[in-house]
Amino acid sequence: MLKNSLLVAEDNPDTRYFYSYVLKQAGFDVRLVKDGYGTLEELQRQRPDILLLDMMMPGMTGLEVIEHIQEKAEWKDLPVVVISAYLDDIDNNLKGVTKLIKKPIEANCLVSTLLDVAIKESSLEV
Repeated sequence: MLKNSLLVAEDNPDTRYFYSYVLKQAGFDVRLVKDGYGTLEELQRQRPDILLLDMMMPGMTGLEVIEHIQEKAEWKDLPVVVISAYLDDIDNNLKGVTKLIKKPIEANCLVSTLLDVAIKESSLEV
């Protein structure tokens, strides 16, 4: 079964709405948060299949969220797709990151990237 529950962590409301609309149209079950603290709260409430994580958020950055995820055994295997306009500043081998996406991104590229991750993660359970 395809992994399709997705938590989107994005501080910009317009971008958050765009991701939500596009990903719901593609069949993902989407939940939204606007910052790192909300991300961790939502992870505790209900773990998604995939986390789409903006790196530049107020309060707690995406990098700090990843560090928290790596500290919890039950979250360590959570697929984290990082999205940022500043990929040059991010280590390509960052522990806990499944995929890196550069902003801005077109709708079809966003969907295809997340579908690829969902399919890969679903096949790992077989």
